[in-house]
Amino acid sequence: MSSLKDAEERHEHVDPDAAAAGLAAGRRIFLATVHGDVQPPGATGTAYRLFPGTGDAPRTLTRVTAGDLLADLA
Repeated sequence: MSSLKDAEERHEHVDPDAAAAGLAAGRRIFLATVHGDVQPPGATGTAYRLFPGTGDAPRTLTRVTAGDLLADLA
């Protein structure tokens, strides 16, 4: 999660994956992760994981490889 604006306030979150999932819940998203354990409930969109593994993307997200991602951006 990132923004170009300064934060009005900061909240320390014990579990960053849970925080990301909460913000993405029910939205269309592009999810890019290193290890990919974020499971946003009700989210749709695309998931890219740097180090692929089994069972790492929710079924509601379309999983892409680096080549797929580059092709989509071209």
